[in-house]
Amino acid sequence: MRGEELEVLAENEEWTYFVLVDENARVRFLETLQRYGSAQSQVEFAGTKSLYDTITTIDAIEPYGPDDRLDPQLLDVTEYPVEVVIRVWPSATRQEARRRLQTVRQIIAAAQGSELLSEEDDPEASIIVSSLSQRGLDLLSRTSVVERLTEPLHMTISAQQVAEYSGPDEPSSPAGALIGVLDDGLVKANALLDGVVEDGGSFPASKTSWQPPSAHGVSVASLAAFFDFEDVVRGLRPLLNPHPVIVARVVEPDPTRPNSVRAPSGTIFEQSVEAAIRSVVARGARVVNMSINEEHGPQAGELPSPLTFTLDRLVSELDIVLVVSAGNIAASDIYGDHILGMHVSVDYPQYLSNARAGIAHPGGAANAITVGSIAHYQDASTPNYQGIAAPDHPSPFTRTGVGRPSPRPPKPDLAHWGGNWAWNSHLRTVHIGDPAITSIVASRDGSPELEPGHDGTSLASPRVAHLAAEVRTEYPTATANLVRALLALSADVSASAPADARRFVGWGRPSREAAIESGGNRAVMVADSELPCDTTEIHRIPIPSEYATGRSRRRIRIAVAFDPPVRRERREYTAGTMSLALVRAVDEAQALDIFRRQPTPQQRRADSTLDHHSLPQDRRRLKLTPSTGDLGRSTLIRAEWRGVLLDPDDGEEYYLAISHQKAGWTGLGDYTSQRYGLAVELVDEGRPSLQVHQLVDAQLRQMATARQRARIGGPS
Repeated sequence: MRGEELEVLAENEEWTYFVLVDENARVRFLETLQRYGSAQSQVEFAGTKSLYDTITTIDAIEPYGPDDRLDPQLLDVTEYPVEVVIRVWPSATRQEARRRLQTVRQIIAAAQGSELLSEEDDPEASIIVSSLSQRGLDLLSRTSVVERLTEPLHMTISAQQVAEYSGPDEPSSPAGALIGVLDDGLVKANALLDGVVEDGGSFPASKTSWQPPSAHGVSVASLAAFFDFEDVVRGLRPLLNPHPVIVARVVEPDPTRPNSVRAPSGTIFEQSVEAAIRSVVARGARVVNMSINEEHGPQAGELPSPLTFTLDRLVSELDIVLVVSAGNIAASDIYGDHILGMHVSVDYPQYLSNARAGIAHPGGAANAITVGSIAHYQDASTPNYQGIAAPDHPSPFTRTGVGRPSPRPPKPDLAHWGGNWAWNSHLRTVHIGDPAITSIVASRDGSPELEPGHDGTSLASPRVAHLAAEVRTEYPTATANLVRALLALSADVSASAPADARRFVGWGRPSREAAIESGGNRAVMVADSELPCDTTEIHRIPIPSEYATGRSRRRIRIAVAFDPPVRRERREYTAGTMSLALVRAVDEAQALDIFRRQPTPQQRRADSTLDHHSLPQDRRRLKLTPSTGDLGRSTLIRAEWRGVLLDPDDGEEYYLAISHQKAGWTGLGDYTSQRYGLAVELVDEGRPSLQVHQLVDAQLRQMATARQRARIGGPS
């Protein structure tokens, strides 16, 4: 296409190319299409074979117009001026980004009643925030350098306060890893949070006038600190030792929309978020929670948002565990007892597969942990009402991984308790806010200290952030990737959950004990590692003969997390993928030879004639589920083998191959290696008394003097 002087702006996961053409290029391309149409074959076509093949693959050519650029919410605007976030197409250079921004500035200046408020010239995430007249909005919806026109970020929050509970008399002092929370402002009126939650400032720092804070920031911060109050008030567990929390304010209540928060007017939200993250990290936080999502899911074919890109870049740069919420189904999609056009109870959970229930920005961030919501309890306190979702099943409001084609990382990654809705089958009414099945949080004004009645993925993600901080506390030198891998390793889906629960809850609900402990009939091995791009690294996995002998229900589970670079304008958003294979009944030399004979992806791209030797497809290769192909481009992958029979004659070591492959488009000169975290679990479910941990530990000690990893395919 570039040979035809067509400027490729971006491509999405549906193989749609967004192309900018001037008049001369448009005429030339039309002539090329006419020549193609009259040619009977490539031989008769007056052009290159690559151009002919490219045109052959085109299904349709459509103009990218106002309906594509305008966010649906802007179609209903009746009062002007209106504040609009103007996304400019990603650019190859900052100079090109500034040229495109200048085009937008000129239109704003020419449209009477419009005003430029702020701008960002990042080539990947160029943005202008402007107050636009109707004329300005119309002109920009027809401007070629404009990718999208959206409202500033805003999010509806729960305003339920149904019943009152008393908190503990003397909460413990905070200890352990510091958690950063990006949210609304902190109200220091609740004694439960004294000395636990700290004010980390407001962003942008230049903003001097803020709306009084909503309860959202306090709710999220309290769960990040204490993890859970529902079991505490039921007397099922004592209040946990809190983690210290620092809250950076990046949103405020929207005075025009009750029960909602928004990005501060006239500011670049991505700049505020980046400054806030850098601030809490500078103060010691290596786990950060952000329970803020756009109100609606992305449009079909939409590129990852600039905020999503910003978060992914920061995770890799700062080596932080970033936990984000999946988002809630929009209030505008809920009508009485129907949600997304389906019955809230009768059609549960089918409506969670609706295309409009997809993960909301920035929940698609590849390098972050995206958290969906599951129910904690089902028995409602309101007479004749029952929770719609069973315990540990998807909450009726959670956004899910529907409509995410394979080039995008599958989401959500994990799920945790975020609340439930109740249904009365006799009255045929929904009750949102029943105190027995919703989340309990710290109250904003501290009287009482705790209050129930809150629902949302916003309240699920801080629980996972708390667990990440627990892992950080137990293993202070672990990288963010290893923390993510341990959380994924520890997660499980309810045995009674729907068959396609992976789309709803990811790997499931993580467990503190399983994430940080290894003992008894369960052994966990971990590694922080780094390998050159387009290579394979082999890890020796001890399989004690006692573990492999006899019939018993066994599991071998593997989790890998990595943090590749990302590019908004590319169909393959992440610059690299990783895969794994587990082989047995071979010795180390044979294992090395199996993978050494494989041409690396880099070699195959350079020479298409190289033979690709398939990996063993017989019993030597354990069948792991899900398969690598089903994992898509996830940066948090997990696979496992389950069975009742292993053969001790297969040897006391299996060989785990971790392979990396660059995306075909990658031309990043500084992307030469990929770091990753690895966690491997052996568990004998059928023999609880078998001391798998001790057996593995003893074998690892014997292996300590031997080389435990061999790298192939990379530079010598």
